[in-house]
Amino acid sequence: METPPLKRRRLAELAGLKHVSDRALASILGKLDDLGGVAAHAGRARGTIAKAVKADAMTPTTYGHLLANVDLPLASGGVYHWSVVHPAALLSWLCQVSASFNDHMTSLHAQKPATVASPWSIVVYVDEATAGNMLRQDPTRKSYLWFWQFAEFGPELLSREGNWFLGGMLRSNIAHNLAGGISCMFKHWVKHFFSPGASFHDGITCDGLSKVFVIKAALHTVLADADAMKAIWRFKGSSGCKPCQFCMNVVSSRSRHIGGRFVSVESPEVRSFCLHTDQTVWGAADHLAQLKTGTHTKKHFAEQEQMLGLPYHPEGVLWDHDLRTHVRPISASVTGMVPCVRGWGHC
Repeated sequence: METPPLKRRRLAELAGLKHVSDRALASILGKLDDLGGVAAHAGRARGTIAKAVKADAMTPTTYGHLLANVDLPLASGGVYHWSVVHPAALLSWLCQVSASFNDHMTSLHAQKPATVASPWSIVVYVDEATAGNMLRQDPTRKSYLWFWQFAEFGPELLSREGNWFLGGMLRSNIAHNLAGGISCMFKHWVKHFFSPGASFHDGITCDGLSKVFVIKAALHTVLADADAMKAIWRFKGSSGCKPCQFCMNVVSSRSRHIGGRFVSVESPEVRSFCLHTDQTVWGAADHLAQLKTGTHTKKHFAEQEQMLGLPYHPEGVLWDHDLRTHVRPISASVTGMVPCVRGWGHC
């Protein structure tokens, strides 16, 4: 006879399978139970399924529970308590409960050991999605979803949506009310990859079913569409004076600054474009931080923000100096062909 923890694990594995809702799963289990097929599951209500998933997520690992709590500052004051999936705990947990995942990770690590000299590449993907009926969307249910995976998994596995790890989810109406917006949310989430004692830079120990191995990895790519990308780094984007986050001197065709070192976005002279680097973006962020602490007028500060195409906020990821070792705003950013990149598995 199955023990209660094993029954909860089986229900948790069924939840969300191939996008089946808890309501539909409860109905299927109920029908099978009536036919005498799943009596061993001892529970078919939505509440029972939800409790099974929650109990499974609270399984302790070397790096704590799967779900980590984050206090996000609100623009109106106070904090919002956000739950995210801790990346190190997730890997440790998966290697313990899934023989197939453990075998794949062991084989992959044997083929390409994740070392300091040759770390694995972490790929982060962010997008907005609306749950529910696609023919009658409810804007209040729109959410930001954060996914991640190792580029070493290869094109075939990365092209399948189910092979990406869910890192976190937050309703859009809450995210936009945070101090620092989406950039603040990204900062607090990505910190879990490099937190003391659980840093991929120093190495994550995976206690597999047959072997213990260490994974060292670095943030290699941030995938997002144009709107999400400018929200992550707090660039003004197409709505501002500088429409391109990758260019230092390209300005809107309506800008009064065209001329000299500034070039119109309509200019065909591509050779005159001066590209940003990670260092120049950080320099612009530091420049605004210094101006903010000075005696400059609000008008002058607003003009500087417009010229740089970068609205200042201390809660933004660009102003977190500790993360600059790991998170790069230009060399790690990939946008434009995001659906194709993620769908085809090429990073």
